[in-house]
Amino acid sequence: MSKTRLQRSLPRVGDRLLRVITKSVLYPEDKYNPKPCIVTYVNRDHNWYQVEFEDTHIKECYGFPIFDHGFLKGTSHRNTPILCADTEIVYSSVEECAKDLNLYPDSLSKKLNGIKEYLSYSDYNFTTIF
Repeated sequence: MSKTRLQRSLPRVGDRLLRVITKSVLYPEDKYNPKPCIVTYVNRDHNWYQVEFEDTHIKECYGFPIFDHGFLKGTSHRNTPILCADTEIVYSSVEECAKDLNLYPDSLSKKLNGIKEYLSYSDYNFTTIF
């Protein structure tokens, strides 16, 4: 199963992480392919940090929610990672989330897309990541 928990603390300058370049026109096929990067700046007052990717030297900023992007490797471009706000777990796809929480994937997709909520899903709050 592809999932990870949210983290409550910001990284430190010099930490090596795996992150996804979220707004890259240069690499649209790598939308969910995490790349190694180094933390270059941390703004604790506003809860965000900047990283520089090792291969392209592109700099990008991230904030909350903070989670390890390494679990996204191999994720299809059709699957969007989602966060279950109640459990604070990020899943690599709707199918993975539905399987873990014993829900129906089609109904969960409808809830994410704002279509009529189902009674059995009213206990959980979901959002897409990226």
